[in-house]
Amino acid sequence: MKRLIINADDFGLTGSVNQGVRRGFLEGVLTSATIVVNGAAYEKAVAIAAENPGLGVGVHLNILRGRPVLPPGRIPSLVGPDGLFLRSTAALLLRFLTRRIDPREVAEEFSAQIGRALADGVPVTHLDGEKHLHMVFMGPAVEAARRHGIRGMRVSGERPGLPRWGLLNRRLYASLALGAGTRRARRQLDAEGIRHPDRFFGIQYSGEMLPDCLARIIDALPEGTSEIMTHPGRLRCELDALGAEFGRYDLSSRCADELDTLISPLVKNAIGRNGIRLISYREV
Repeated sequence: MKRLIINADDFGLTGSVNQGVRRGFLEGVLTSATIVVNGAAYEKAVAIAAENPGLGVGVHLNILRGRPVLPPGRIPSLVGPDGLFLRSTAALLLRFLTRRIDPREVAEEFSAQIGRALADGVPVTHLDGEKHLHMVFMGPAVEAARRHGIRGMRVSGERPGLPRWGLLNRRLYASLALGAGTRRARRQLDAEGIRHPDRFFGIQYSGEMLPDCLARIIDALPEGTSEIMTHPGRLRCELDALGAEFGRYDLSSRCADELDTLISPLVKNAIGRNGIRLISYREV
């Protein structure tokens, strides 16, 4: 049997993302979303989740952008002098590689973010991470999941080989780097009884998941449970309006079209002809 989770990242980041998630679920093939608890439109996302209980909602763990949930003084290794997250993946990874990040602080912030979502009534189904950084900090992510009884987590390891891979495509190298830690991540999750899909797709086409692209991925899905990452509703104007607190988002010019993909007849037909069962992390 082929089972498929189609997840929208960045739920709660902006109003347009929230509407993309809502329409993608009600009118299209979206089954799941992960919420950014420090996002500018978080409260409205919580309301949308409550109005649509069939939508699986996880937490998009974020130690990269915006203000932390915890007071900055409790997590000094994760913030800059302004008390904000670093807003640079390179700067964060440099701190990690030079052992200047305290994993206990990462676990505390992850746990605080999950706790906020749960306190606001979000029935958290799973976890993933901004820029897939939960893969780098898998130990703290597992610790936070254990504290709150979260039983699902994304493993961001995408196998290269789909159309349009090329040596000049920087997403190739991101996918290969994440894929290198996939086996270890699966072992950690399995040891804790935390469920995860068998396959993951979406890094190569992040920000430009157009109907023909998603249909091709669906046609090539293997047996078992897969997850496809999408980003519906992200508009450059709204992301720029978030200001320096969130940093700059690297967006494709086609990013705004991903909502059209989720409601496209081409995609719905691909799901139907392949006999794929759409699920959320509740069914993993």
